[in-house]
Formats: sequence, structure tokens, C-alpha cells
Amino acid sequence: MNKITIFSLLISLFFCSPTFAQTDSIYYKDIYLSKKCSISKANYVSFVTRSADGQTVHEIKQIKKDVTIQKELNTGEPIGVWHYRNDKILDFDFTLNYTDTACTGGITTIDKPFENNSLSNYVAPVLDKQFENIMDFLAKNTIYPVYARENGISGKVILHFVVTPKGEIQNIAVKNSSGDFSLDKEAMRVFKSIKLSSPPMIDGKPVSICTSMPITYKIQS
Repeated sequence: MNKITIFSLLISLFFCSPTFAQTDSIYYKDIYLSKKCSISKANYVSFVTRSADGQTVHEIKQIKKDVTIQKELNTGEPIGVWHYRNDKILDFDFTLNYTDTACTGGITTIDKPFENNSLSNYVAPVLDKQFENIMDFLAKNTIYPVYARENGISGKVILHFVVTPKGEIQNIAVKNSSGDFSLDKEAMRVFKSIKLSSPPMIDGKPVSICTSMPITYKIQS
């Protein structure tokens, strides 16, 4: 009876679970993947995983620490959590959202959310003190996506988002796509990482604001 139960469970798992096959493992000595070597001498491994539905995931892992330093779908979209160069953590573990909806629900629309406007008595939310302004933050935290860089892809992403009276950035979505998943996902990752020390204010009171901002990616020649 137990054997029959176990066999039935295995059959159930086989039919209910997606089938993944790991192939094309290549081993390297260096983080730049320029020096191939045997598995016994390797510090990094690059491999491809294919599912039964045809989806392909490319992943690069640091062997000793057993951590992912790069992971992408075949579309170029980064996924998961990366331990990037010098163990910088890049969190791509979220859904890439798109929207064409304008601000709704009576939320105040602000064209330049990180700039004070004395005419409307608007005081912009403040970023962490180590950054001079939003452009400084973006310059220091945006990483040109690996897929886009390797394929010579440039573009502009416009993000739509809300800043709450508690100084939290929410409802982030791509309003105008760059046309490349990796650029869109990186733009969302960067904005999800923003921490504000004060909320937006109008007439001295914290308010919700609805806004959009562009991020431009350009490969320097």
C-alpha cells in the first residue's frame, strides 16, 4: 500500500510540476568570464535552464559563496536577487508593471516632484543626506543593465508613481517603455530603492502626490 501511495505521489509531481533542464554549464576563473577553466579550478559558473514551456533563464553564480551574480530571462529581463560586483545587492524580485493610466482619485499631480515650488507652496520630499538631489541619487545607484549593455541598447523609461504622506514611494509602473525589458526593470528597481526622510508637503501639510519621471540610458561611444 505504501509503495502504491509513493508511486502515485511521484506521478502527481511529474505531471503537476514544470520540467526544468539545466544545460550548457561553463566554468570560469574570473568574474568577467574571460578565462574558461575546469570545474576544479573554477570560481564562477554560467549555465542555462530551460523549462518545458520554452522559457530560458541564464544564471551566473559565484561558486564558493553559492550566490547569484546575474540572472536573466531570455527576453533580457533581470530576475531574482543579485550579489553584484563587490557584493552590491540588486533586488529584481518583483513584477515588471506597465500602465497608461493618468493620476486618479483626486491625488495632487506634481510635474517636478523633487523640486520645491513656492508658487504652489509645495515642498518636495527629501532624500537621504548623502545625496544632493534626485539626479545625484540616480547617477550613483543606476547600473546599466548587463543585457542592454552587451547588446548596445539605449533608451528612455518614464516611470509613473505615487509618493504618500508618509514619504513612501508606491504604485511604481512603467508609463512609457524603453522597448527593452532590462532597462524598464532597472528603472523600477532604482525607484523602489529610494528612501525619503520627509514626505511631500503643500501648505505645510503632508500630502499624496502623483507624478512621472524619466530615466535615460545611453551607451557612451
